[in-house]
Amino acid sequence: MKIFGILLLTLHGLIHLIGFLQNKVRISGFSGKTIFDLSATAQQVFPVIWLMACLMFLASAGFLWRSVAFWPYLTLGAVILSQFLVVLYWPEAKAGTIANILLAFGAVFALGFARMEQQKEDAIEALQAENQVLSLPHIERSDLDGLPDPVQTWLVWAKIVGAKPVQQTHLKQHNFMRLKPDAKWVKASAEQWFGFQNPGFVWQTSMPVFPMVSFYGLDRFSGGKGGMDIKAWGTLPVVHADGPEINQGTLVRMLAEILWTPTAAFASYIRWKSLDSTHAKAIITIEGQEAEGVFTFSQDGMPMSFEAMRYYNQGKTTNLEKWEVKTLKTASLNGFFIPVQSQVSWKLKEGDFHWMTVTLTEINYQ
Repeated sequence: MKIFGILLLTLHGLIHLIGFLQNKVRISGFSGKTIFDLSATAQQVFPVIWLMACLMFLASAGFLWRSVAFWPYLTLGAVILSQFLVVLYWPEAKAGTIANILLAFGAVFALGFARMEQQKEDAIEALQAENQVLSLPHIERSDLDGLPDPVQTWLVWAKIVGAKPVQQTHLKQHNFMRLKPDAKWVKASAEQWFGFQNPGFVWQTSMPVFPMVSFYGLDRFSGGKGGMDIKAWGTLPVVHADGPEINQGTLVRMLAEILWTPTAAFASYIRWKSLDSTHAKAIITIEGQEAEGVFTFSQDGMPMSFEAMRYYNQGKTTNLEKWEVKTLKTASLNGFFIPVQSQVSWKLKEGDFHWMTVTLTEINYQ
């Protein structure tokens, strides 16, 4: 899309040279006739305005090529000037309206996406400011004492003994998602940032749902409150959600995803209860909000699944339903053994709804 935008800006800009040269060169198909008569002075001025529009479009193409944030503003200015000329020189210049419409939409969408990127950057900055990286002692085997046996077995399996507690995590994902059981799978890329002292996360995803149509999503959790926004092209609102049900859902998610950062099991806001040799219940409490879920481990400590009750949106109604994250594959990444591929499903009365497969491609700890 970036290359298409650069080409369109360049070609559309160069076409404006026809208007600049109207008094100097005879050009087939362009007589320079306007919808009303121009004075002799105006006939000398308007070719310069055509040149200005040309240079503005070419400058926009250059800014877009160099990823300079100003390019959408310059493009919109060029489009306004160009469309004024198109109307004045109608009908010979009317074809330029199509290019101007395409470029205007592109610039508006770019501005919307930039605003969404800024929201993400602001959320990450706030998250990291609340979770300064401190110098902490290494974890010893005795630090696991007091945790339920299956949790201890998991943490030994995950190789956390001898490591320092993680305070921030940044990871990348390649996912497959669908919003309905009968919908087609959509590829999605995502990045996520975690903080564990003052627990929270920021998750951003992009999904090409139709040809030339992409959705951008931003999930946030901080101070016990969650929020979700999904926008087409990063501009047109598709979903905006917050409130108690979203708070509960993001709290459950924060709990489930400690499997990617095993040292978070020591967090003071998580309480553990042993159920048997391979099951442990975790209760997470943040800013008065509470949620719980059950982790299942193999006999040697490998995480097998996580289950919790979470709000499921069924259109007009939202009900608590069982939500499951099942481990498909594990690996050692950056020193810890963690799940690197998981299947996320709703356990509904009418049957399981497998709606997402998550694959970690990169993870970094601080």
